[in-house]
Amino acid sequence: MADIDGGMPPPAPRPPGEDRPENRKHGRRRVAADVGVELDGIPPFSGRSRDLSFGGAFVECDPPPVSAGTPGRLTLTPDDAPDEVITFVCRVMRIADGGIGFRLLETDPAGHERFSDLMRRAGSIDPLLNEIRVSSGFSVSTSQGMRRALD
Repeated sequence: MADIDGGMPPPAPRPPGEDRPENRKHGRRRVAADVGVELDGIPPFSGRSRDLSFGGAFVECDPPPVSAGTPGRLTLTPDDAPDEVITFVCRVMRIADGGIGFRLLETDPAGHERFSDLMRRAGSIDPLLNEIRVSSGFSVSTSQGMRRALD
Protein backbone atom coordinates (compact mmCIF):
# COMPACT_ATOMS: atom_id res chain seq x y z
CA MET A 1 0.00 0.00 0.00
CA ALA A 2 1.34 3.45 -0.90
CA ASP A 3 2.02 6.23 1.58
CA ILE A 4 -1.45 7.73 1.81
CA ASP A 5 -1.04 10.09 4.73
CA GLY A 6 0.83 12.73 2.74
CA GLY A 7 3.91 12.48 4.94
CA MET A 8 2.10 13.97 7.91
CA PRO A 9 3.21 12.82 11.36
CA PRO A 10 0.76 10.49 13.09
CA PRO A 11 -1.54 12.05 15.67
CA ALA A 12 -0.53 11.83 19.31
CA PRO A 13 -2.11 8.72 20.86
CA ARG A 14 -4.87 9.29 23.39
CA PRO A 15 -5.31 7.24 26.54
CA PRO A 16 -7.63 4.25 25.95
CA GLY A 17 -11.27 5.19 26.15
CA GLU A 18 -10.65 8.94 26.11
CA ASP A 19 -13.29 10.72 24.09
CA ARG A 20 -13.29 14.37 23.09
CA PRO A 21 -16.72 15.15 21.64
CA GLU A 22 -16.02 18.90 21.93
CA ASN A 23 -13.39 18.51 19.20
CA ARG A 24 -15.73 16.75 16.78
CA LYS A 25 -16.67 18.57 13.59
CA HIS A 26 -19.35 16.11 12.51
CA GLY A 27 -22.31 14.57 14.32
CA ARG A 28 -22.32 10.83 14.87
CA ARG A 29 -24.99 8.41 13.76
CA ARG A 30 -25.53 4.86 14.94
CA VAL A 31 -25.27 2.76 11.81
CA ALA A 32 -25.35 -1.03 11.60
CA ALA A 33 -22.70 -2.23 9.16
CA ASP A 34 -20.09 -4.92 8.76
CA VAL A 35 -16.62 -3.41 8.47
CA GLY A 36 -13.55 -4.83 6.79
CA VAL A 37 -10.20 -3.26 7.63
CA GLU A 38 -6.83 -3.51 5.89
CA LEU A 39 -3.99 -1.69 7.65
CA ASP A 40 -0.34 -1.46 6.74
CA GLY A 41 1.69 -4.22 8.34
CA ILE A 42 -1.07 -6.39 9.84
CA PRO A 43 -3.46 -9.04 8.47
CA PRO A 44 -6.94 -7.84 7.42
CA PHE A 45 -9.61 -8.01 10.12
CA SER A 46 -13.30 -7.26 10.51
CA GLY A 47 -15.70 -5.74 12.99
CA ARG A 48 -19.01 -3.89 13.35
CA SER A 49 -19.65 -0.18 13.17
CA ARG A 50 -20.69 1.43 16.44
CA ASP A 51 -21.12 4.90 15.02
CA LEU A 52 -20.20 6.86 11.93
CA SER A 53 -19.79 10.50 11.02
CA PHE A 54 -18.59 12.39 7.97
CA GLY A 55 -15.20 12.52 9.65
CA GLY A 56 -14.72 9.09 11.12
CA ALA A 57 -15.91 5.70 12.26
CA PHE A 58 -15.67 3.69 15.46
CA VAL A 59 -15.38 -0.02 14.73
CA GLU A 60 -16.15 -2.56 17.44
CA CYS A 61 -13.54 -5.31 17.22
CA ASP A 62 -10.79 -7.04 19.13
CA PRO A 63 -8.07 -4.48 18.30
CA PRO A 64 -4.98 -6.01 16.73
CA PRO A 65 -1.56 -4.62 17.68
CA VAL A 66 -1.70 -1.33 15.79
CA SER A 67 -0.66 2.26 16.52
CA ALA A 68 -2.47 5.55 16.09
CA GLY A 69 -1.54 7.01 12.71
CA THR A 70 -1.46 3.68 10.85
CA PRO A 71 -2.92 4.17 7.33
CA GLY A 72 -5.17 1.72 5.55
CA ARG A 73 -8.48 0.97 3.91
CA LEU A 74 -11.90 0.57 5.57
CA THR A 75 -14.88 -1.04 3.81
CA LEU A 76 -18.46 -0.62 5.07
CA THR A 77 -21.26 -3.01 4.16
CA PRO A 78 -24.49 -1.52 5.59
CA ASP A 79 -27.00 -4.01 7.01
CA ASP A 80 -29.89 -2.19 5.30
CA ALA A 81 -28.15 -2.08 1.88
CA PRO A 82 -25.62 -4.92 1.59
CA ASP A 83 -25.07 -4.24 -2.12
CA GLU A 84 -23.92 -0.66 -1.40
CA VAL A 85 -20.36 -1.31 -0.23
CA ILE A 86 -18.37 1.85 0.57
CA THR A 87 -14.56 1.91 0.67
CA PHE A 88 -12.47 4.63 2.32
CA VAL A 89 -8.83 5.44 2.69
CA CYS A 90 -8.48 5.79 6.47
CA ARG A 91 -6.09 6.31 9.36
CA VAL A 92 -6.21 4.87 12.88
CA MET A 93 -6.92 7.70 15.32
CA ARG A 94 -7.34 5.86 18.59
CA ILE A 95 -7.38 2.39 20.04
CA ALA A 96 -9.84 1.72 22.86
CA ASP A 97 -11.18 -1.25 24.76
CA GLY A 98 -13.62 -2.84 22.37
CA GLY A 99 -12.54 -1.15 19.17
CA ILE A 100 -10.69 1.33 17.02
CA GLY A 101 -11.53 4.90 15.99
CA PHE A 102 -10.71 5.74 12.38
CA ARG A 103 -10.45 9.00 10.50
CA LEU A 104 -12.12 8.67 7.09
CA LEU A 105 -9.84 10.41 4.60
CA GLU A 106 -11.08 9.70 1.09
CA THR A 107 -13.60 7.82 -1.03
CA ASP A 108 -14.66 7.88 -4.66
CA PRO A 109 -17.74 9.81 -5.94
CA ALA A 110 -20.00 6.73 -5.83
CA GLY A 111 -18.83 5.97 -2.28
CA HIS A 112 -19.56 9.55 -1.22
CA GLU A 113 -23.09 9.30 -2.61
CA ARG A 114 -23.71 5.92 -0.92
CA PHE A 115 -22.27 7.18 2.38
CA SER A 116 -24.43 10.34 2.25
CA ASP A 117 -27.50 8.17 1.62
CA LEU A 118 -26.54 5.85 4.48
CA MET A 119 -26.15 8.77 6.88
CA ARG A 120 -29.48 10.26 5.78
CA ARG A 121 -31.20 6.95 6.55
CA ALA A 122 -29.54 6.85 9.98
CA GLY A 123 -30.66 10.14 11.46
CA SER A 124 -32.31 13.52 11.39
CA ILE A 125 -31.99 14.97 7.93
CA ASP A 126 -31.72 18.75 8.55
CA PRO A 127 -28.46 18.88 10.56
CA LEU A 128 -27.02 16.17 8.32
CA LEU A 129 -27.76 18.05 5.10
CA ASN A 130 -26.02 21.09 6.55
CA GLU A 131 -22.95 18.96 7.34
CA ILE A 132 -22.88 17.62 3.78
CA ARG A 133 -23.13 21.16 2.36
CA VAL A 134 -20.41 22.58 4.61
CA SER A 135 -17.91 19.70 4.45
CA SER A 136 -18.22 15.98 4.20
CA GLY A 137 -15.04 15.54 6.25
CA PHE A 138 -13.25 13.32 3.76
CA SER A 139 -12.16 14.08 0.23
CA VAL A 140 -13.79 12.64 -2.83
CA SER A 141 -11.46 11.45 -5.56
CA THR A 142 -11.78 9.95 -8.99
CA SER A 143 -11.67 6.19 -9.16
CA GLN A 144 -8.20 6.43 -10.66
CA GLY A 145 -6.91 8.64 -7.83
CA MET A 146 -8.46 6.38 -5.22
CA ARG A 147 -6.86 3.30 -6.78
CA ARG A 148 -3.43 4.99 -6.64
CA ALA A 149 -3.93 5.84 -2.95
CA LEU A 150 -4.94 2.26 -2.15
CA ASP A 151 -2.16 0.50 -4.10
